[in-house]
Amino acid sequence: MLNDMAKQEQKQLEATKQTLVGILDNLPDNPAIHRVSKNAFTVSSSELFKRDSWSPRDHDFKYQYQVVINKLEASESLSSFQRFLERVISTGVIEATQSNERVKLQPEVVEELKRLL
Repeated sequence: MLNDMAKQEQKQLEATKQTLVGILDNLPDNPAIHRVSKNAFTVSSSELFKRDSWSPRDHDFKYQYQVVINKLEASESLSSFQRFLERVISTGVIEATQSNERVKLQPEVVEELKRLL
């Protein structure tokens, strides 16, 4: 009986994760860039100066959402993902991603993530 309940809980977790992934995949891209392909875009130099960053990832909202998706998919429970999301929203930073980097989220991305809570 407990085994059946655990299986049911796992199914619910996976279904909820898939729903959240769909939402994250459809969040808006950075309107200041012109996306050429999934991994390529152009951005004006004035936008680079405005954001005070020359790193492409700082301007790529879709990349930032994907980092959140990766954390979601690795989460063992929705409560652990919720705690992660709350920390990210409060700090605007994702620590220790798969490539061991620190991803600073743009304010627009943080605002979109707030809507998930």
